[in-house]
Amino acid sequence: LSLITHPNIISYFGSHVVGESAFLFMELCNQGTLTDWLRRNGPVRDLGLLAVWIAHVANGLWFIHRNGVVHRDVKPSNIMIRDNVLKLADFSSAKLHGLCCQKVHDTQMAGSPSYMAPEVITGGQSKSSVVGAQDIWSFGCVIYEMVTGKQPFEEVDNVWSLYFLL
Repeated sequence: LSLITHPNIISYFGSHVVGESAFLFMELCNQGTLTDWLRRNGPVRDLGLLAVWIAHVANGLWFIHRNGVVHRDVKPSNIMIRDNVLKLADFSSAKLHGLCCQKVHDTQMAGSPSYMAPEVITGGQSKSSVVGAQDIWSFGCVIYEMVTGKQPFEEVDNVWSLYFLL
């Protein structure tokens, strides 16, 4: 993360470990998360703002994919806002892969159920291989929430519930 510099990616300055606690030093985002914003304001009703914010997240995703990173947990609580600019954050589930279209093997399922791509949930290609397409699915779910103010598959609280919906 320290090597990634982009206006739509949260800046990482370093880390420090004290005992069993790790501390990350990152950019301060004065408006909190997109989740916070949606709770305070409801759905994004200003079409211009919606278009700009969608472009911010799309640009951030394009940049990390171009640089061999798949986020794997794109959701409103992992999108920070600083001075009305959206920034991707929380790369704890991220994986490196070669080029944007290549896959890297992975046995861990990552993400949040309401934002997971179907192939991740059903154990299809993305459970055994990481590709940027799963971030695009999650991004679509974020857009849905920005427009409606509701999570997609809101009634789902775990992966197994969503698995049976599919």
